[in-house]
Amino acid sequence: MSNINHPLSYPNTNWGYLIRNNYYDSLDLEFNNIYNLHYGIDVGSNALYLPYPSPPAASMVLNNNSILPNKGSATSGYVYIGISVNNVTKQYYMGYSGNVNVDNNTISAYNGIWINGIQNQHATSNSNTITMVSQPTGSVIRKTQYGIAHSYCVKNMIYGNGPKGPIMGKGTGVMNDSCRAVYVAFSNYPIVNCNNEDSIGRGFEFFGKQTQASTQWQQNSMTANLKGFVLNMTIIQTQGSYLSAMDNAWMPPPLYWTGSNFGTFVHDTLIGSTRPYSAAHSPFYEYGALGSPYYPPNNISNPTGSQYSMPSTIYTSISQAYACSIKLHKISPTVVQQHEAVAADSLGLGTVDPLGAWMSQFGLWQELQTDSEMVDSSAMLLDFDSLATHSRFAYLTRIENNLAHGHYSAAQCLLNNTSLQTATGTTYGTTGAVVEDSSAADSIVYTYLSFYHLYKMYMQD
Repeated sequence: MSNINHPLSYPNTNWGYLIRNNYYDSLDLEFNNIYNLHYGIDVGSNALYLPYPSPPAASMVLNNNSILPNKGSATSGYVYIGISVNNVTKQYYMGYSGNVNVDNNTISAYNGIWINGIQNQHATSNSNTITMVSQPTGSVIRKTQYGIAHSYCVKNMIYGNGPKGPIMGKGTGVMNDSCRAVYVAFSNYPIVNCNNEDSIGRGFEFFGKQTQASTQWQQNSMTANLKGFVLNMTIIQTQGSYLSAMDNAWMPPPLYWTGSNFGTFVHDTLIGSTRPYSAAHSPFYEYGALGSPYYPPNNISNPTGSQYSMPSTIYTSISQAYACSIKLHKISPTVVQQHEAVAADSLGLGTVDPLGAWMSQFGLWQELQTDSEMVDSSAMLLDFDSLATHSRFAYLTRIENNLAHGHYSAAQCLLNNTSLQTATGTTYGTTGAVVEDSSAADSIVYTYLSFYHLYKMYMQD
């Protein structure tokens, strides 16, 4: 179905698509043009369809749609929510496999995209172009507005929104404290990377009264907000690292972010003398000189004392982050995160457990040799792959490949080359990747070499 357009006199309490079901194999709504409707696409589970204790709901694709208030010469009309995916049945999850993809849509609305309660699937809102329109004065519907909101999700992603134009506020009405460009609440393992927003009351807000575990908030840009970043009674843990900055930018620096225009705002609470949600629990690593767009300016908190500041909660990194690549969302964000953690030795195993670090990175190297899409999914993994070509990971793999193809003479030449059996040590890349080829792993390497000798002798007998 496409090109849905109701006359402007039609009551704005209707839907382009209204779907209430827990029992489907897949759902694909793409390339639709929807105009002047209260809800563009509204998908949700419904208690009326229960009981289905294990509904077979799988992948959902809501991509490449255009949802706008007007068509042709029309000058009025509105959309309340462009796309919403809402799991309202708390005792059952709406999906059990696949992803919920809401990507590459163009939306002009009071609210752009809302995804709620998706916990057994990976929800993505990537590469969308969203214009937030101010709700009229006296509107009876709620005033809180958002460009993209994810709540009660697990392993969700908001990535690359804004390349064709930022999540943009239209008119002065969205420059108020109830409007958010990106809002993430009560979610674990969210990735909120490489998004641009402009002229909206709050740029990026995290809320939850909990630790939103393994949150990534990196390489986003905030332009002309009342509050660029809001940490609202939640913990998102450390952003960036000593080796690779988080690289979020506050634009335009530095004169805009003064007075009542705050770079960061932390809403904390006091429990005795404890500050459970202060910036100390969610510190930043930044790169560049003070006064550059990468250092958050004009930082406040409520109560005072929980705000971001140098050097206690804003640290200096030695390099910038890897370049944004929209290919990242093609693979589960959790898998990418896990592989990057190994590539960066983020647990510090190279120091405390060099054998464990070596085996973990050797396993990652082997996987990257057979999965080019994984290599392409992250600049850090690409950097690690390049660094490791000079390590003993690559040396052992070359021997294995020659033996597997019956090239025994070439394998023997490599086995005889003792210089290649020497540990290359710790090698650093430009993206935070580090190869830990420690001499502590010599016994492992020699075990592999002994096996290769025996295998070659057996095959040539």
